[in-house]
This record gives sequence, structure tokens and C-alpha cells, in this order.
Amino acid sequence: DAERLLWQALTRDRRFAGGFKRQTPVGRHIPDFVSFPHRIAIELVNPGEGEAIAADRASRRAWLEARDYRVLEIRAADVERDLEAELVRLAGMMEQSA
Repeated sequence: DAERLLWQALTRDRRFAGGFKRQTPVGRHIPDFVSFPHRIAIELVNPGEGEAIAADRASRRAWLEARDYRVLEIRAADVERDLEAELVRLAGMMEQSA
């Protein structure tokens, strides 16, 4: 399960220690993961998701970006295939906010 794998990595990897919360409200939205200090939200994109789910995610992204959050969409399959590559991408995003 991609969400579980990513959460374990975020809690164990020193680059992200204590920086992310899981399923935490940001306004009226609940991204999969959020870092308030870095203003980054992570959204997992599941294979075969329907149009309604994709539209909801797009709406959530627009709302978050309007409030100065950066949104990183990660395909679940990419987490399962190459977790480290996704963590490197996230770390790069965090460095931009430092």
C-alpha cells in the first residue's frame, strides 16, 4: 500500500523527521500528507481513479495553491516502484522552501 510505504518513509527518514502529518485538515481539505512548516501538501494518485476523484483533487490543489501551499502529486505506482526517487523529489521541493 503506497500510502503506508510513504508514511513509514516520512517518519523514518531524517530528511523529513517530524515535518509531515498524515490525513490532517488544512482548511476544509484533507491532503494525504502535509508539512505546515514547508507549506507542502502531498497527494497520492491512485491508478484508475475516476473523473470525480480527479476533479476533487484538482479543486483541492487549486485551493491549497491559492493559500501558498505547494502540492506534490505522486502516483501510487511510483511509490511502490521507486520510493527513493519520490523521496529525492520531495527533498528537493523542501530545499526550495528553506
